[in-house]
Amino acid sequence: YTVVVTDANGCESDTTITINEPGEVAIAVDNVVGVDCDNPTGGSIGITPTGGTPGYTYQWSNGDTIQNPVDLAAGSYQVIVTDANGCTSSASANVPGDVNIPTADIQV
Repeated sequence: YTVVVTDANGCESDTTITINEPGEVAIAVDNVVGVDCDNPTGGSIGITPTGGTPGYTYQWSNGDTIQNPVDLAAGSYQVIVTDANGCTSSASANVPGDVNIPTADIQV
């Protein structure tokens, strides 16, 4: 943008201003903790958003609205991150785990 200022005597001064748009919102899945039989809801997912305009909000497929959900069961989870300007990005992560209860084979 060019801004021109004119005073009461007709003298002008101008300057150019550049306004840069923020980059796109990106999501890095940093840390995923799985579950096991001893702790079937002990999973967690850690993410880090970058780009966009900070002031991010989070909407996870399980209803969580925090950055790093905890107490998760095994399964696939999706997140939509929205920045302060309303721009969005999505990512998914899988919380691994084997929570199958072993069966006993008892013979008499």
